[in-house]
Order: sequence, then structure tokens, then C-alpha cells
Amino acid sequence: IAYAQQHGIPVSSSIERPYSIDDNLWGRSSEGGIIEDLTQAIPDDVFQLVTPPTKAPDVPEDIIISFRDGLPVSLNEVEMPLHEIIPAIAVHACRNGVGIMDHIEDRVVGLKVRDVYEVPAATVILEAHKELEKLVCTGRQNALKPNLDLLWAQLAYEGLWYEPLMKDLGAFMDHVNRKVEGTVTVRLYKGSATVTTRDSPVALYDRTLATFDADPSFSQNASPGFIELFSLQSRMAHQIEEARDLG
Repeated sequence: IAYAQQHGIPVSSSIERPYSIDDNLWGRSSEGGIIEDLTQAIPDDVFQLVTPPTKAPDVPEDIIISFRDGLPVSLNEVEMPLHEIIPAIAVHACRNGVGIMDHIEDRVVGLKVRDVYEVPAATVILEAHKELEKLVCTGRQNALKPNLDLLWAQLAYEGLWYEPLMKDLGAFMDHVNRKVEGTVTVRLYKGSATVTTRDSPVALYDRTLATFDADPSFSQNASPGFIELFSLQSRMAHQIEEARDLG
């Protein structure tokens, strides 16, 4: 920092704010300085993108995001390319204190490091995408995919972009995302991003089947037989274990 100041080299850090900062379209990470002291809360001067939640507006803000093939394509019914919609969503998220992460991560070399992330657009987009994905995918797909998401992220974090498994995971992600299409409303309020509505032309949701009204389309008479068969193997295993314990 001192060398840069002496030679007129512009840097974002200073003696008073000696943070190592990385910026890109997706957000910003900060480390170093007081951040390294795990007994200290992160000071507000670290946050250069996101408004601290305590200083965010007292009134919630709703934004509407539409997706096609798993990617956000419009914000508040205005279509725009991906490189424009990300910063546009970030403006709303930053204003409402959304996207701050105080995080302990494990580096590849074995070190544990405290990082502060400001990822406003990422927080909102991923939450909206997750809820829409749950709506259009089967229960088994929804049970598996989060684990594969974490594996993909870990490989990317470790720099293993050319690991063949990345291509395998990518093929699965692309296939699932072909049907992630629809519109999601996200409510932004003092650091939180909460999905309040979701709609999709390919939703695996049928209100006439799921309703609790007096005359649902779903046949309740089918339940006893299903329960008997679905639990058969579990009940057999339980009975055998009980018999062995008694013996």
C-alpha cells in the first residue's frame, strides 16, 4: 500500500482500510485487516456495495424476475441480456441490504480464512432460481441436484475447470435447466430476499390435486393401498430387527 501511494498507483486499499478486495460482475470479496480477527464484527467500512441491513429502507421492495432455460431474462417485465440484468438486480438488492456473507472458508492448501462477500445479485438470483427449480422438477431431482451444485461449486473454487467431472455435471445442469422457466417475485427487506410468488408454464403443481377444499380431484381412496405397499419393505425390516432383539 505504501509503495502504491508513493508512486501514484491507484489502489482501493489504504493504511486505514488494508483490505484485499476482488471485484467482478457477480460481486465482491474482502479479506485482511480487521476481518482476520474472528472476535470482531465486520465494520461498516468494509461494505462498499451493499447497504448494511440496519441502514436499509424500512419498507419492503418487491421485484419480479423471469427465467428461461434457467437464466434470468427480465426484471420487472423489462427484458435485458444477462450482463445487464445482473447489475440491474444488484441495484435493488444493494439498496435493501441483501447479499452480505461473513464466511469461513477452507482453502485448497488447508488454511481456514475469513472472507466477507458482497454478492447482491447472486443472492437474489440464486434464491429465485432455486424456488422456480423446485416447482418444475420432480422430488427426486430436487433431492439430488443441491448435492451436485455443491460439488460443481467446489471443483470451480479449486480451479479444476478442466476436470472431466465438470463436463459431466454441466450436462446434467443444462438438462435440468431446460425446464426452469417462469416468473418469480422476490421481496427484499433489510438483508433478506424472500420468494413470495412463483409461476411457470411447466410447473409440476396442480391446484385441483393439491387443494384442501371439500371436492379435490385427488382420490383419497387410493391412499390406503399406497401406504400398505410403500411401507412394506420398511415394516418387514423393522419386524425382523425387533425379532432379533427379542431373541
